[in-house]
Amino acid sequence: MLGYLLRRVYAILISPESEWRTIAQEPVYDPQDLIRDYAMPLIVTAILLEVIVSGILTGIKIKLVWIALIHFALLSLLLAITTSLIQSFAMRFQSCDERTAVAKVAVYGSTPIWLAAMLSAFFMFNAFLAFVLKLAGLIYAIYLYSLGLSPVLNTPLGQRRNFSIVIAMMVFLIFGMTRLLSAGAERFFNR
Repeated sequence: MLGYLLRRVYAILISPESEWRTIAQEPVYDPQDLIRDYAMPLIVTAILLEVIVSGILTGIKIKLVWIALIHFALLSLLLAITTSLIQSFAMRFQSCDERTAVAKVAVYGSTPIWLAAMLSAFFMFNAFLAFVLKLAGLIYAIYLYSLGLSPVLNTPLGQRRNFSIVIAMMVFLIFGMTRLLSAGAERFFNR
């Protein structure tokens, strides 16, 4: 399973157009399979790296565990909301709104967000650099969502740009809200 996960992460980041065609052909019977087998290992790895690096640098404290749990919840929430919003707008852009197909776009397209979260753990004392890294992950994720629309959701090419713009606006808004919630939680626990 680890080999599959690493191959998929590499392929979706390095050759996304061909990987989206492969993903479109893969049978997935339940969106929960994608979340369990792909999203959760990446999210948990990001959180564990955050706890380990923070623990080494500052010592393990109960507030660190609470902040990690909040970050886990926010990354999971970002995925859930992104999936729901893509599904709710799909028909407006003549796209497939089938839950499994939408989950493929949301889960695999979110890969750079989780990788950026992993890498930002190493820059915890440079908030600006960590933010830029997460923002770059978000922008690349939006690009991946856009590339996945036509092969996976059968979005007509004429609708793909508009659908991508809507997704970008939604994801930036959600990302901003999760960053505010995360910062608020960190301030609360660091009092």
